[in-house]
Amino acid sequence: MGNAYKYFLVVVCLAVLLLPAMQRVFQIIPLQQYALVKVPENAGVPEPVFKNFLENTYQDSVISWFNATTGFRPLLLRLRNQIDYSCFNIARGRTMSGKDGYLYLDESVQRYTGETYDSAFICRRMDSVEMLRKYLAQRNIPLLFVVEPGKAAFYKQHLPDEAVAMKKSLTAYELLLGQLQAKQIDYIDLASYYIKIREHSPYELFPKLGMHWTNYGAAVGLDTVYKKIARVLNFEPLKIDLSKVTLSTELKFPEDDLAEMMNILKIKHLDTLATPVPVCSPPDSQAVRKPKILFIGDSYTYMFGFTNLPLQLFDPGSRYWFYMKSEKDFADIMKEGTDLSKKDLLSALKQFDMVLILSTDARYDYGDYGLYGRLITEKATQ
Repeated sequence: MGNAYKYFLVVVCLAVLLLPAMQRVFQIIPLQQYALVKVPENAGVPEPVFKNFLENTYQDSVISWFNATTGFRPLLLRLRNQIDYSCFNIARGRTMSGKDGYLYLDESVQRYTGETYDSAFICRRMDSVEMLRKYLAQRNIPLLFVVEPGKAAFYKQHLPDEAVAMKKSLTAYELLLGQLQAKQIDYIDLASYYIKIREHSPYELFPKLGMHWTNYGAAVGLDTVYKKIARVLNFEPLKIDLSKVTLSTELKFPEDDLAEMMNILKIKHLDTLATPVPVCSPPDSQAVRKPKILFIGDSYTYMFGFTNLPLQLFDPGSRYWFYMKSEKDFADIMKEGTDLSKKDLLSALKQFDMVLILSTDARYDYGDYGLYGRLITEKATQ
C-alpha cells in the first residue's frame, strides 16, 4: 500500500510537469478565448545563427520562446490576475482598481494627481497648437481645442486613497487650461462641464469598467461640441433629442475595456448603461447647414462614431484623423483607416470648414498630434 501511494504521487508529479508540454504540442484544451495573452503565431524554436552566439543573444531568445509558448500560459496568467483582483483588489495591466468596483486607466490617474507629466513638454506642445491656430487662421479655418473629460477627475471620489494622497497642487489639466487661455486658443472644456452635470444626468456618463465615456456620455459631449461649432461658424444648429434610449446590462465594446485590459477570467458587470437613439430635427429657420469638420484626436473620438450623431450633424466628408496616423470615416468608425503618412495634408485641410483637436488628460502632451510639424515639413519640401 505504501509503495502504491508513492508510485501514485510520482505519476501525479510527472503528469503536472508534462501537461504544459503536452498542451503546447497537442492543444488538449483550446485556449483561443484568452486573447490578451496570445501564443505567437508560427512560433518555432529560434534558429541557432552563429552571429547570435557571438552576441550572446541566442539563449535569451530561446528562453523567451519557451516562456511565450508554454502550455496553459494564457489560462494560468488569467487565473493569477483573477486571484489578485478578487482577493486583494489588485488590477493588472494598465488598470488601477478603485473603490466600489470602479476601474481607472493608470495614465489618467497619474495625470489627474500630477504625478507624471512634463510641464515644459506640454508647454512646447501647446506652442505648436498656437502656431497651428495661426496657420489655419490665415486660411480662414477656425481651430477649436476640445478638453475631453478624464475618468479620474470625473469619479475622483472612487479613487483609491493612496492615489488621492499623491495629488499635487498643479495638475496637467490646470496647466493645459492656463496655456489655452494665455495663447488665446479657442477651446471648450468638457471636463468641467461633465462634473457640473454629473449629479443631474439621467444616465451614466462614464462606465465603472471602462476608460472612455459611455454612448450616452459621448452623445452629450458631441451635442455640446456641436453647439459650440454652430456659434463659431455662425449657423443655427439642429435640435438634438437624446431622451429616447435603450437600457442594457450587457456591456458592449468599449464599455468594459478596462476590465478586458486586466486580463482576468470573469468580472461582475456593475452597470446598467443607456444607448441613445438620437433624433435630430431642423431648426426653426428650416435652413439646415451641415459643416465639414476635421476631428483630430485620441480614442475618445471613436465614441462619437458609435452614437450615429456625426452622420446627422455633419457633412459626409467630415473625417477623423486618429492620432494623426490614419484617416477614418464616421460612417464606419471601426473600419481600418487610410494611412495619413501618404496624404497631402496641405490640400486636405482646405476642404474643411473647421478643425477640432480633441484630447483627454492622458494625452495632453500630444498637443496637436504633430499636425503643425507635418504641415511645415510638407511646405518645405514642395
